[in-house]
Amino acid sequence: MVSLRDIAVEAGVSEMTVSNVVHNRGRVGEAKRRKVMELVRNMGYRPNRAARSIRYQRFDAAGLLLSTDLGRSYLPNPLLSGIHDSLAARSMHLVLSRLPDEQLSSPLIVPSLLEELTVDGLLINYTHAIPKPLIEMIQKHSLPAVWINANHRYDCVRPDDFGLAAKATKYLVELGHRRIALADLGVGRDQMEGMHYSRHERVEGYRQTMAELGLSGRIIQPETLRQTSAELLAWAVGQFSGLDRPTATIMQGGYRETHAVLEELKLKVPDDMSMVFFGETQKNWGRHHLTMASVDEAKLGSEAVDMLIGKINGPRDPVPSLVLPIGHIVPGETCRPLS
Repeated sequence: MVSLRDIAVEAGVSEMTVSNVVHNRGRVGEAKRRKVMELVRNMGYRPNRAARSIRYQRFDAAGLLLSTDLGRSYLPNPLLSGIHDSLAARSMHLVLSRLPDEQLSSPLIVPSLLEELTVDGLLINYTHAIPKPLIEMIQKHSLPAVWINANHRYDCVRPDDFGLAAKATKYLVELGHRRIALADLGVGRDQMEGMHYSRHERVEGYRQTMAELGLSGRIIQPETLRQTSAELLAWAVGQFSGLDRPTATIMQGGYRETHAVLEELKLKVPDDMSMVFFGETQKNWGRHHLTMASVDEAKLGSEAVDMLIGKINGPRDPVPSLVLPIGHIVPGETCRPLS
């Protein structure tokens, strides 16, 4: 097997310099770095991770902890790519683990998670309805862990959903719309307490932006979904009709139900109704590409890795959470200027 010493002799540099290049750390000149990396490839060097783990008590790996309830561990491809690529740039690998709530609440399992998964730290993609014992035990045992897309004061990285809703609102105002609604026919108001924090922040971002612009907001959301489909449709039709009906809508949820309402009223998108949707990937409304209010999920993943590496390499004291202004509008075909 080719060793770091073999490469160092061939390159005419120290073994420490070769190690710094291979593990992407320290300060090494660009010309020297290129020479070492060329020798690494040509000589077929492969790091002995088992020996390194024993020597340094490190696994060069991070765990991504998910719930078995997929609704509480949203993992779009860009987020996964951002995590993976950021770790790969540090010569680290990713270990995925899905555990049920009862295991995540166990005082026997949580303290030994790092050893069980053979990882140096945890990225926790468990967005809401998080078992309280899990939070308490991670704090108690000072595990190097970072939460993704959750609402914690410390050790968390999440997007600015308030700001994203504000951008969507201002985008529609710039198109000339004034009667702008935020619609969510998929969740009743009586269910909001158990929903992900982003649903609440987007409502507030829309509400406050409309108020700042001197416009009247309209949140179209049923008090409860404990009613028949026909009753919900009749109620929603009333919300979207009349002389003061919205000319534009920010869609929080309930796309299928909203589509039925517009069909009932014979309102066409975007001719009669402009619409902005929250999401990461551009889909269609009929034959139209959606106008999206999106989050840079890859950036979210890389920032979470940066925070975790800091906790692995440095003090494990709580770190103030990061709220990232990484939202943007992806123009599509479901919005048009108000004529």
